[in-house]
Order: sequence, then structure tokens, then C-alpha cells
Amino acid sequence: MKKIIVFILTAVMLLGAVACAGTPSGNDDADIPDTLAGKLFISFRDALKGGMTSTEELANAVLATKELEPLFTMAMPVEPGYLAGFDAEIHGFKEGAMFAPMISSIPFVGYILVPADGTTAEELAKNLEDNANLNWSICVTADEMFVKVVDGYVFFVMCPLEIAAE
Repeated sequence: MKKIIVFILTAVMLLGAVACAGTPSGNDDADIPDTLAGKLFISFRDALKGGMTSTEELANAVLATKELEPLFTMAMPVEPGYLAGFDAEIHGFKEGAMFAPMISSIPFVGYILVPADGTTAEELAKNLEDNANLNWSICVTADEMFVKVVDGYVFFVMCPLEIAAE
């Protein structure tokens, strides 16, 4: 009798494990913070899913996020070398765009980068994290840094937790 009960319990546990393993949790955003950086990332990811491929197009889609409405923002292409927000030159990408407010007293800068041949997106993301400086601007410090790799693109942002409307 004990063997039958053990067999039935084992079968139920195995069926439950197999059923849950193939089912997404429905919450693939669990590691995305509910902050400005997280909302900007979701805008980026949605634009990418919508078929945008140019880094500048993607950056402009991020800037259309409603939380950024109080700011005068811009997006522009960038090339490897010294980038705002970093203590060292950033290399290892072949295409990139920066997005930021035009007012430099706001601690906000973001990048969407495509790795160069011979560099993985994960290596580029690690390079950004290792060289980022939340206090890159003379008078202000960003509250958070967020970096994520999606479909070969690297999304990177340093910003306040939220933008207050004046």
C-alpha cells in the first residue's frame, strides 16, 4: 500500500513539474523595476517588437514615453569613444544612439547600442556597467542605472527614479 501511495505522489509531482516547466509565468517583467528606467525599457522593448530596428528610431520611441513629457529631450547617433556618463572610452559597438534631456542639470542619459562584430551584447553591457558613473555630471547624481540585452541590442540608462512635472 505504501508503494502505491509513493508511486501516486511521485507521479503527481512529476506531472505538475512537467506542466509548469513549459508554461510561462505570465510575468516576464518581474526583473524590470517600476521606476523611470523600467518604463523607458518597456517603451524600448515594445518599439523593438513593433519592428523598429534603427537605434535612433528606437531612442526616439523611448523619448515618447509619457513620463518624459515635462522634459525637452533629444536623440542622436553616437560613435565609439568617450560617451556621457562613463569614466572610460566605450568601444565594441557598431551602431548606437543616445537619448537625453537637453538640460544638462538633469541626471539622465541613455543609450541603445548594437555590438560590433567580435563583441557580444553581454560583453558590451558588462563594459557599460563597469565604466558607468552615476555622478558623471558636475552638480547632479543619477538615482539608478539599468542595463538589459534584448535581441542583440543593449539598452542602457542612468536616470532619476522619476521625473517631477514642474
